[in-house]
Amino acid sequence: MARMLQKCRQTKTMVKKIMQLLSARNQFTGKVKEVLLGTVVAEVVVDISGKEIVAVITRKAAESMGLKEGKEVVAAFKATDVMIKEI
Repeated sequence: MARMLQKCRQTKTMVKKIMQLLSARNQFTGKVKEVLLGTVVAEVVVDISGKEIVAVITRKAAESMGLKEGKEVVAAFKATDVMIKEI
């Protein structure tokens, strides 16, 4: 059990370091609200302080991260283009 806890701590530390190296400056911590698994992709709804961000990622990625309701995650995104249209 102690060995497993140590491995978990090491993994969390490694993920934090990787996130710091990303060029994406928009990073928000939140909790997974819902995961909808498709054949190839997964739609992941993340609650960030009462607001929702939806990410579409590969099913394999969602499964390898063990994404499920309540899991704490970091949503990181980088937009090269943002368009606004008058309504």
